[in-house]
Amino acid sequence: AVMANDSLVVSDLPLLSEEEERALAAAGSSRPQNHPASGSIPAWFDQQAEVQPQVDAVVAGDTHLSWQHLQRKSLQYAVVLSKLGIHTGNTVALLMEPTANTAAAALALLRLGAVVLPVPANTTQTEMNLVQAELKPEMVLTDEASTRGHASANTAASGQTTSGQATVNQPTANIVTISHLDFLSSAALSGEP
Repeated sequence: AVMANDSLVVSDLPLLSEEEERALAAAGSSRPQNHPASGSIPAWFDQQAEVQPQVDAVVAGDTHLSWQHLQRKSLQYAVVLSKLGIHTGNTVALLMEPTANTAAAALALLRLGAVVLPVPANTTQTEMNLVQAELKPEMVLTDEASTRGHASANTAASGQTTSGQATVNQPTANIVTISHLDFLSSAALSGEP
């Protein structure tokens, strides 16, 4: 079209083919899905757990997690995270590979009203130091694979970051592994302190 008419303005160029425009128009005219107009994400998950408890909610590799299991696991994680001091408005960095546990942990944090800060699992220690210095998460929730090359969960390490011209030390957030959450959840269910 441009070659045939060199006076065309870029904003007049078609973005979609006629076929794509028809498909988009047809998709826009379909009946609306049965999604709640308002409410929270955890409430929507709970509704799904009630309506279709045994249907897969998360499939990650060979792991399948039903709506009911996701609900139960996220509630268990929420109890433990609350006992660890996570509450409404706290920021928690999720430094994890995308797994079923990641979904359960994110949902648990949303249940508590926390801010979920997804951090790619391949983030370097220097990048993580910057995340912690700039965004100041109260906790970094991670899996064992993502902690390799990062400050140890048992070390009160300080990250270094540059702010303008000055270099400042920023303490790392409390680092908790997902296996530790699983352990604490199991202990809570068995009645251990």
